[in-house]
Amino acid sequence: MSVLLKLSRFKVGPYLFGLLAMLVPAAMQFGLFIFLARVLGVGQYGLYLALLSWSPLCFELVGWGAGEHLLRRTSQDRAAFAATRGHMRAAFWLSLPLATLVFAALTLGAVSQALSFLVVATIGLAEFAGLRLLVNAEQMFIALGRMGGANWLRSSQVAPRIAGVAISYLALGGTSFEALALGGSLGMLAGGLAAAWATRALPIGTRPNLLADGTRQGTWFMGTQLVRAGQHNIDRIVLAPLVDPATLGLYGAAQRFIQLGLLPLQSVLRLTYPGFFKAGTGGLGATLRYGLAVLPLALAASAVTALAIAGAASWLPLVVGPEFEQSVIYLLYLAPTLPLFAINAVLSDTLSGAGFLPVRLVLTTMGVIAQALMFWLLHDGLQIVLASYAGIGLSCALMGGAVMLLRRSEVLKTRANPPTHRLVWLDVAKGLGIILVVVGHVLLLSEAPVASGAAELIYLFHMPLFFLLAGVTLSAQPTGAFAVRKLIRLGLPYVFFIALLGLPALVVTCGFGTPLPNLGIDRCSVMPFKLLLGGSTLGGIFGVFWFIPCLLLALILVQFVIALCRGRNWRQKAAVFALLVTTGYALPHLMPGSTALLALGTAPMAAAFILLGQVFAQRLPSHIVLVLSICGLLVAIGLLMPMPFDMKIGGYGPPILGLATAMALSCLLMQLSKRLEHWLSIASPLQALGQRTLTILYLHQAVHLGLRQLGVQQDALLIFLSLGVPLLFHQSIRRLLKLAEAGLVPYLSPKSPTV
Repeated sequence: MSVLLKLSRFKVGPYLFGLLAMLVPAAMQFGLFIFLARVLGVGQYGLYLALLSWSPLCFELVGWGAGEHLLRRTSQDRAAFAATRGHMRAAFWLSLPLATLVFAALTLGAVSQALSFLVVATIGLAEFAGLRLLVNAEQMFIALGRMGGANWLRSSQVAPRIAGVAISYLALGGTSFEALALGGSLGMLAGGLAAAWATRALPIGTRPNLLADGTRQGTWFMGTQLVRAGQHNIDRIVLAPLVDPATLGLYGAAQRFIQLGLLPLQSVLRLTYPGFFKAGTGGLGATLRYGLAVLPLALAASAVTALAIAGAASWLPLVVGPEFEQSVIYLLYLAPTLPLFAINAVLSDTLSGAGFLPVRLVLTTMGVIAQALMFWLLHDGLQIVLASYAGIGLSCALMGGAVMLLRRSEVLKTRANPPTHRLVWLDVAKGLGIILVVVGHVLLLSEAPVASGAAELIYLFHMPLFFLLAGVTLSAQPTGAFAVRKLIRLGLPYVFFIALLGLPALVVTCGFGTPLPNLGIDRCSVMPFKLLLGGSTLGGIFGVFWFIPCLLLALILVQFVIALCRGRNWRQKAAVFALLVTTGYALPHLMPGSTALLALGTAPMAAAFILLGQVFAQRLPSHIVLVLSICGLLVAIGLLMPMPFDMKIGGYGPPILGLATAMALSCLLMQLSKRLEHWLSIASPLQALGQRTLTILYLHQAVHLGLRQLGVQQDALLIFLSLGVPLLFHQSIRRLLKLAEAGLVPYLSPKSPTV
């Protein structure tokens, strides 16, 4: 209620003033766009966009974040202005040549038309030097509290470019895209020199000298700005070398109208942004409540603008010329993306306000990469629109998923009487483990040069890890009651998922008579028996289904062993353990079919790993486990023996050495997880993944192999979707299983299956 009360005081006056302040430079920029579009035409305008596509990213290299460092240090200590100004000048001169060379190299590779290196380098040098001098001057005025000068510089930032383009066109007769781009960049250089001259009245800085803390903090600031610049320009960067200039010009013209339509939303966010940090003092829950209160304002601003753009779209050719007629189609399809931008922005500000800036940066980077992949995959005609929706949609899903997972983690940590006590590091280890499982399966079918070796390394320990983790919290219990409880908790999800994937598979192979070997869907006469047998007989999308029956049998076997060894000395216990290991090695070799029926032949070795997990995690000091793990790994590496390791078929590599390597790598990952649990921004997402391990385990191969069947071969995209898609269904499946468990065993606690 207090949040709504604060927002009810949202004043229209400041909003309109802020919107007007943003509209002045935006209107100047839009006027320049109209002029360029009409003079150049659609093809030349597309080349103009391609020429400057890398400019926003390369610009962020200039200065190496020194301006933001000056702002921060001067706000903390006004006396630091002189030293940080000296650092800013040194960083400017050192980074300018690097940014220019990077821009020239990337641009010459992106523009289809042959261009002179000298022309491209001159455009980059003048553009970056002029714009950085303008921005640095504005930052110095802000740092010293001279907001009048700062506002004047910001509002007139586009004017030098307009003047340069006008001189090039009117006085010199330049009508080509490179001539107008060169004129605009030289105009920016003149404006930057004028801004530098305007700073002569400010306190003089020290001689140019790099500061260590300025370089370190500047790198962080620069990285943040690079990601932000990539977020707004990734479409043109990716499309420039892939599509013809006319298509890029048509799409770019529509995007320019969309960028103008973002101004009302940006004005709302600018006014509400400080409120996210005030709410953030109360944790993510309070910030999320504030964000949900801001969201209707943001959606209203973006929706009204989207409707206005859609209504006025037919006028676009009148504004920029009849050659841009097809831009109307792009604009009509792109206008509804504005509300998606509003949702993404509010979710991002929620993370920032709650203190999860690193998480926001990582997710924004992932979103930019996802958008780049979408544009790379979908760039023919109107497919570009689909790529735009997919990119912003994935970004919203990433931000929304992170907010929900972090909020859930916060609720679990602050709940007064949680129903169960979970070890954070254990969930983190499960999260890392399931990521390795997905990565291993994707790389196993990848054609990348190092994929095969990486997959073999992951296979050495990714499944032993889960058996070790199963032993961490295991305690002695009556075997019968334990078996019934685990049969319900593990058996129900197994039956559910095998039905979920198996029934459609039977329809495909029996109803349509089309087996799909790549998906593990065999002939109709064979498939039902494979689903019943389970274990190593299953492959494809069912390939991971051996694990749960094996885990169930191994846990029951471990309880039996614990009961058998109660009261016995360590020699007798060691003998029982040795018998387990020996049986684990012998069964798959003497009876190869033993791994077929519900993975029975793998259960003894799995039980051995569970027992080791119980001992290593609960009874030995952490530093001893770490030392033993490193020693075991060094021995394994030193022997340089090939170690094919696949528990599903009973392959454990060289005797003892394969087990030692699996143990060493697993324990190292467990130790890493114990250290990561103190890093909330990293541990929370991994913990959430760990709590959803079984859903991802059961469904990821269906997503992975299904996408490969459809022709998707990009490893990063396959890994991302194989992890992300199962999460969409987790809550629904969890509720179904909870109801089923309650119906079958009403005397059990209502705790849901660990899915």
